[in-house]
Amino acid sequence: MSAKGKGKKAAASSGHDDHGDGGGGGGHDAGGGLRWLLTYADMITLLLVFFIIMFVISDTNSKKLEMFAKSVQKGFRTEKGRANVKNAAQTINEVANEESKVKQEKIDPEELLKQFTASFSQEAGYGFINLERGKKGVTLKMESSSLFATGSADIMPEAETALKKLAGDLKYVPNRISVEGHTDAVADRGGRFPTNWELSAIRAVNIVRYLVEKGGVDPRKISAAAYGEYKPIAINMPQVGAAENRRVEIIILDEL
Repeated sequence: MSAKGKGKKAAASSGHDDHGDGGGGGGHDAGGGLRWLLTYADMITLLLVFFIIMFVISDTNSKKLEMFAKSVQKGFRTEKGRANVKNAAQTINEVANEESKVKQEKIDPEELLKQFTASFSQEAGYGFINLERGKKGVTLKMESSSLFATGSADIMPEAETALKKLAGDLKYVPNRISVEGHTDAVADRGGRFPTNWELSAIRAVNIVRYLVEKGGVDPRKISAAAYGEYKPIAINMPQVGAAENRRVEIIILDEL
C-alpha cells in the first residue's frame, strides 16, 4: 500500500476513534448531569425537616427549647458530609412526645401544699403567707399590709425577697395560677382609685407582673382577678375583720 493510502486509512481510523470518544464522553456527561437531582433531593428533605422543627418549637419554653437544641445536634450529625435526616426526624418525635407527657402531668395538691409549707415555714403563720387547701387549689394568702402601703398598689421593697422566693417555686409548677386581689369595705379616701375594685385589680396585676418579669413565671399560665370587698373572709368592719379581708391570694389551681 502506498504512503498516501496508509495516510488516508490512518486518518479514517483516527476520525472514528474521535467520534467514539465524543459519543462516550457525551454519554458520561449526560449521566453526570443527573447528579444535581441527588443534591436537590437532599436540600428539599433538609428544608422539610427544618420547617418541621420551626413549627414544633413555635410554642415553647426555655426548657423545651434546650431539649430541641440537643435533639437537633444529635439528629443532624454528619456522616461523610451528608446530614442524617432519619435521626433528626426520630429525635423530633421523641421530644414532641416528651413535651406532651409533661403537659399532661400536674402536681398533686396535697404534695404541693407540703412542698410550699416546707419552703415558706418561716413566713407562714406570721401574717405574710398563709397556706391552705382551698376549693380551687392550694391557696397562698398574703396580707396587703405586708405587700403594699395603705391605699397604694406599689409593691414595697421589703416584700420583694419573699416574692422572689415564691416565684422561684411557682415557675416550676405546671398548674395554672390565679392571683386575686381583695380589699376591705372602706372606700379609698386618697382618690387615686375610684373604687376598691380598681385598687384590688392593680394590686393583683402588679403581683402578676412581678412574678413574671422578675421571677420568671410563665405568663401563659398566670392570670389576675379583682374582687374588691365582695369576697370577705371576716366581718367587713373597721377594727374587726378589715385587716384579714385586705389580702392577695395566689391560687395554684388544680387544673393545667
